[in-house]
Amino acid sequence: MKGFVVLSLALAVSFSAHAGENSPTDPHWSYEGERGPAAWGKLTPEFSACAAGQTQSPINIADAESAEMVPITPRYRVSPLDAVYDGRMVQVNVAAGSSVAIGDRTYRLLTYHFHTPSEHLVDGRAYPMEIHFVHKNDAGEWAVLGVLVEPGEANLAAQEVWDNLPSKPGVHARQERILVNARDLMPETLGYYRYTGSLTTPPCREGVNWFVLKTPMQFSAEQIKQISDVMGRNARPVQERHNRIVLGTAKVGK
Repeated sequence: MKGFVVLSLALAVSFSAHAGENSPTDPHWSYEGERGPAAWGKLTPEFSACAAGQTQSPINIADAESAEMVPITPRYRVSPLDAVYDGRMVQVNVAAGSSVAIGDRTYRLLTYHFHTPSEHLVDGRAYPMEIHFVHKNDAGEWAVLGVLVEPGEANLAAQEVWDNLPSKPGVHARQERILVNARDLMPETLGYYRYTGSLTTPPCREGVNWFVLKTPMQFSAEQIKQISDVMGRNARPVQERHNRIVLGTAKVGK
Protein backbone atom coordinates (compact mmCIF):
# COMPACT_ATOMS: atom_id res chain seq x y z
CA MET A 1 0.00 0.00 0.00
CA LYS A 2 2.91 2.34 0.62
CA GLY A 3 3.13 5.18 -1.84
CA PHE A 4 -0.46 5.07 -3.08
CA VAL A 5 -2.05 8.46 -3.77
CA VAL A 6 -5.70 8.97 -2.90
CA LEU A 7 -7.75 10.34 -5.74
CA SER A 8 -11.11 10.12 -4.02
CA LEU A 9 -12.32 13.63 -3.17
CA ALA A 10 -14.97 12.29 -0.82
CA LEU A 11 -12.38 10.43 1.22
CA ALA A 12 -10.10 13.45 1.35
CA VAL A 13 -12.89 15.56 2.80
CA SER A 14 -13.90 12.92 5.36
CA PHE A 15 -10.41 12.13 6.57
CA SER A 16 -9.03 15.64 6.72
CA ALA A 17 -12.04 17.03 8.55
CA HIS A 18 -10.55 15.44 11.65
CA ALA A 19 -6.80 15.15 11.19
CA GLY A 20 -5.77 18.24 9.28
CA GLU A 21 -8.94 20.18 8.45
CA ASN A 22 -8.07 20.29 4.75
CA SER A 23 -10.69 21.56 2.33
CA PRO A 24 -11.73 19.93 -1.00
CA THR A 25 -9.56 22.45 -2.89
CA ASP A 26 -6.35 21.74 -0.97
CA PRO A 27 -3.43 20.54 -3.10
CA HIS A 28 -2.03 17.13 -2.44
CA TRP A 29 0.70 17.15 0.17
CA SER A 30 3.14 14.46 1.12
CA TYR A 31 5.76 13.43 3.65
CA GLU A 32 8.53 13.27 1.07
CA GLY A 33 9.61 14.81 -2.22
CA GLU A 34 8.72 18.19 -3.65
CA ARG A 35 5.41 18.30 -1.75
CA GLY A 36 6.97 17.19 1.52
CA PRO A 37 7.05 19.07 4.86
CA ALA A 38 9.59 21.67 3.75
CA ALA A 39 7.21 22.75 0.97
CA TRP A 40 3.86 22.64 2.81
CA GLY A 41 3.79 26.36 3.54
CA LYS A 42 4.20 27.19 -0.16
CA LEU A 43 1.60 24.85 -1.62
CA THR A 44 -1.33 27.21 -0.96
CA PRO A 45 -1.92 30.37 1.11
CA GLU A 46 -4.14 28.31 3.43
CA PHE A 47 -1.02 26.35 4.44
CA SER A 48 1.07 29.43 5.24
CA ALA A 49 1.20 28.66 8.97
CA CYS A 50 3.23 25.53 8.17
CA ALA A 51 6.12 27.84 7.28
CA ALA A 52 5.37 31.11 9.07
CA GLY A 53 3.84 29.86 12.30
CA GLN A 54 5.70 30.46 15.54
CA THR A 55 4.05 27.71 17.63
CA GLN A 56 4.29 24.70 15.34
CA SER A 57 4.29 21.01 16.26
CA PRO A 58 5.90 18.58 16.81
CA ILE A 59 8.83 19.62 18.97
CA ASN A 60 11.71 18.06 20.82
CA ILE A 61 10.49 17.92 24.43
CA ALA A 62 13.44 18.91 26.58
CA ASP A 63 14.08 20.97 29.70
CA ALA A 64 10.45 20.72 30.77
CA GLU A 65 9.52 22.78 33.82
CA SER A 66 8.13 20.67 36.65
CA ALA A 67 4.62 21.75 37.68
CA GLU A 68 1.49 20.63 39.45
CA MET A 69 -0.98 19.84 36.69
CA VAL A 70 -4.66 19.06 36.40
CA PRO A 71 -5.55 15.40 35.84
CA ILE A 72 -6.39 13.88 32.47
CA THR A 73 -9.48 11.68 32.74
CA PRO A 74 -10.45 9.73 29.59
CA ARG A 75 -14.16 8.96 29.39
CA TYR A 76 -13.97 6.80 26.33
CA ARG A 77 -16.60 4.30 25.24
CA VAL A 78 -16.30 1.31 22.97
CA SER A 79 -16.89 2.26 19.36
CA PRO A 80 -17.43 0.19 16.20
CA LEU A 81 -14.17 0.00 14.28
CA ASP A 82 -14.14 2.55 11.44
CA ALA A 83 -10.65 2.73 9.97
CA VAL A 84 -9.54 4.56 6.85
CA TYR A 85 -6.19 4.90 5.08
CA ASP A 86 -5.71 7.94 2.85
CA GLY A 87 -2.30 7.04 1.46
CA ARG A 88 -0.51 8.96 4.21
CA MET A 89 -1.82 7.62 7.53
CA VAL A 90 -4.30 5.24 9.10
CA GLN A 91 -7.05 6.97 11.04
CA VAL A 92 -9.81 5.52 13.22
CA ASN A 93 -13.03 7.53 13.42
CA VAL A 94 -14.78 7.36 16.79
CA ALA A 95 -18.53 7.25 17.37
CA ALA A 96 -20.11 10.05 19.41
CA GLY A 97 -20.02 9.71 23.18
CA SER A 98 -16.30 9.52 24.00
CA SER A 99 -14.58 12.46 25.68
CA VAL A 100 -11.67 13.44 27.88
CA ALA A 101 -11.77 15.72 30.93
CA ILE A 102 -8.64 17.82 31.39
CA GLY A 103 -9.17 19.63 34.66
CA ASP A 104 -12.56 21.31 34.38
CA ARG A 105 -12.67 21.26 30.58
CA THR A 106 -14.20 18.48 28.52
CA TYR A 107 -13.24 17.69 24.93
CA ARG A 108 -14.96 15.28 22.52
CA LEU A 109 -12.81 12.53 21.04
CA LEU A 110 -13.13 12.73 17.25
CA THR A 111 -10.45 10.42 15.86
CA TYR A 112 -7.09 8.88 16.49
CA HIS A 113 -4.34 8.16 14.01
CA PHE A 114 -0.82 6.76 13.81
CA HIS A 115 2.62 8.08 12.89
CA THR A 116 5.74 6.02 12.21
CA PRO A 117 8.18 6.99 13.61
CA SER A 118 7.09 9.33 16.43
CA GLU A 119 6.73 12.99 15.61
CA HIS A 120 7.64 14.27 19.07
CA LEU A 121 11.10 13.61 20.46
CA VAL A 122 11.87 13.41 24.17
CA ASP A 123 15.34 14.70 25.01
CA GLY A 124 16.25 14.06 21.39
CA ARG A 125 14.97 10.49 21.38
CA ALA A 126 12.53 9.29 18.74
CA TYR A 127 10.16 6.38 19.28
CA PRO A 128 9.12 3.97 16.52
CA MET A 129 5.48 5.09 16.69
CA GLU A 130 3.19 7.79 18.06
CA ILE A 131 -0.60 7.84 18.36
CA HIS A 132 -2.53 11.13 18.28
CA PHE A 133 -5.95 11.29 19.93
CA VAL A 134 -7.69 14.36 18.48
CA HIS A 135 -10.28 16.17 20.61
CA LYS A 136 -12.33 19.35 20.32
CA ASN A 137 -14.67 21.11 22.73
CA ASP A 138 -17.81 23.21 22.26
CA ALA A 139 -15.74 26.39 22.29
CA GLY A 140 -13.79 25.16 19.25
CA GLU A 141 -10.61 24.49 21.24
CA TRP A 142 -8.39 21.59 20.18
CA ALA A 143 -6.67 19.15 22.53
CA VAL A 144 -4.44 16.39 21.21
CA LEU A 145 -3.08 13.60 23.39
CA GLY A 146 0.14 12.12 22.08
CA VAL A 147 1.07 8.58 23.09
CA LEU A 148 4.57 7.37 22.31
CA VAL A 149 4.93 3.67 21.47
CA GLU A 150 7.91 1.43 22.18
CA PRO A 151 8.53 -2.25 21.35
CA GLY A 152 7.32 -4.69 23.99
CA GLU A 153 4.26 -6.82 24.55
CA ALA A 154 1.57 -7.05 21.89
CA ASN A 155 -1.49 -4.85 22.35
CA LEU A 156 -4.81 -6.62 21.81
CA ALA A 157 -6.78 -3.48 20.93
CA ALA A 158 -4.19 -2.48 18.34
CA GLN A 159 -4.36 -5.95 16.84
CA GLU A 160 -8.11 -5.53 16.33
CA VAL A 161 -7.34 -2.47 14.23
CA TRP A 162 -4.40 -4.06 12.44
CA ASP A 163 -6.40 -7.16 11.48
CA ASN A 164 -9.02 -4.98 9.82
CA LEU A 165 -6.97 -2.35 8.06
CA PRO A 166 -8.35 -1.13 4.72
CA SER A 167 -7.17 -3.26 1.82
CA LYS A 168 -6.11 -0.18 -0.18
CA PRO A 169 -6.15 3.62 0.08
CA GLY A 170 -9.56 5.18 -0.20
CA VAL A 171 -11.49 2.33 1.44
CA HIS A 172 -13.31 2.49 4.76
CA ALA A 173 -12.94 -0.65 6.86
CA ARG A 174 -16.03 -0.41 9.05
CA GLN A 175 -16.77 -3.41 11.23
CA GLU A 176 -19.91 -2.93 13.35
CA ARG A 177 -19.26 -6.07 15.39
CA ILE A 178 -15.69 -5.15 16.30
CA LEU A 179 -15.74 -2.76 19.24
CA VAL A 180 -12.58 -0.91 20.27
CA ASN A 181 -12.04 1.37 23.26
CA ALA A 182 -9.38 3.99 22.57
CA ARG A 183 -8.42 3.89 26.26
CA ASP A 184 -6.85 0.48 25.61
CA LEU A 185 -4.27 2.20 23.39
CA MET A 186 -3.05 4.38 26.27
CA PRO A 187 -0.85 3.57 29.25
CA GLU A 188 -2.37 3.34 32.71
CA THR A 189 -0.22 6.19 34.02
CA LEU A 190 -1.25 9.55 32.60
CA GLY A 191 1.49 11.93 33.64
CA TYR A 192 2.22 14.27 30.76
CA TYR A 193 4.11 17.10 29.12
CA ARG A 194 2.06 20.12 28.10
CA TYR A 195 2.70 22.89 25.59
CA THR A 196 0.88 25.03 23.03
CA GLY A 197 1.41 23.99 19.44
CA SER A 198 -0.33 23.17 16.19
CA LEU A 199 -1.81 20.37 14.17
CA THR A 200 1.08 18.45 12.59
CA THR A 201 -0.55 18.18 9.17
CA PRO A 202 -1.58 20.97 6.77
CA PRO A 203 -2.94 23.56 7.30
CA CYS A 204 -0.86 23.36 10.54
CA ARG A 205 -3.49 25.27 12.54
CA GLU A 206 -2.03 26.79 15.71
CA GLY A 207 -3.59 27.18 19.15
CA VAL A 208 -3.68 23.43 19.80
CA ASN A 209 -3.29 22.23 23.38
CA TRP A 210 -0.78 19.38 23.36
CA PHE A 211 -0.56 16.72 26.07
CA VAL A 212 2.20 14.19 25.37
CA LEU A 213 2.07 11.32 27.86
CA LYS A 214 5.30 10.59 29.70
CA THR A 215 4.79 6.82 29.87
CA PRO A 216 5.14 5.04 26.51
CA MET A 217 2.66 2.40 25.39
CA GLN A 218 3.95 -0.99 24.31
CA PHE A 219 3.16 -2.71 21.02
CA SER A 220 5.03 -5.74 19.76
CA ALA A 221 7.80 -5.18 17.23
CA GLU A 222 5.68 -7.11 14.73
CA GLN A 223 2.72 -4.78 15.27
CA ILE A 224 4.86 -1.69 14.80
CA LYS A 225 6.33 -3.13 11.61
CA GLN A 226 2.92 -4.13 10.29
CA ILE A 227 1.49 -0.61 10.30
CA SER A 228 4.80 0.96 9.30
CA ASP A 229 4.79 -1.26 6.22
CA VAL A 230 1.36 0.16 5.34
CA MET A 231 2.03 3.84 5.93
CA GLY A 232 5.77 4.19 5.46
CA ARG A 233 7.44 7.17 7.12
CA ASN A 234 4.79 9.77 7.97
CA ALA A 235 6.31 11.99 10.65
CA ARG A 236 6.72 15.74 10.28
CA PRO A 237 10.19 16.85 11.44
CA VAL A 238 10.41 18.67 14.78
CA GLN A 239 9.81 22.41 14.63
CA GLU A 240 11.51 25.36 16.32
CA ARG A 241 10.39 25.82 19.92
CA HIS A 242 10.66 29.64 19.84
CA ASN A 243 10.98 30.01 23.62
CA ARG A 244 7.75 28.19 24.34
CA ILE A 245 7.38 26.83 27.85
CA VAL A 246 6.96 23.08 28.17
CA LEU A 247 5.52 21.85 31.46
CA GLY A 248 5.92 18.35 32.87
CA THR A 249 3.83 16.85 35.65
CA ALA A 250 5.54 16.71 39.01
CA LYS A 251 2.22 16.15 40.73
CA VAL A 252 -1.35 15.82 39.53
CA GLY A 253 -3.72 18.13 41.36
CA LYS A 254 -7.47 17.84 41.76
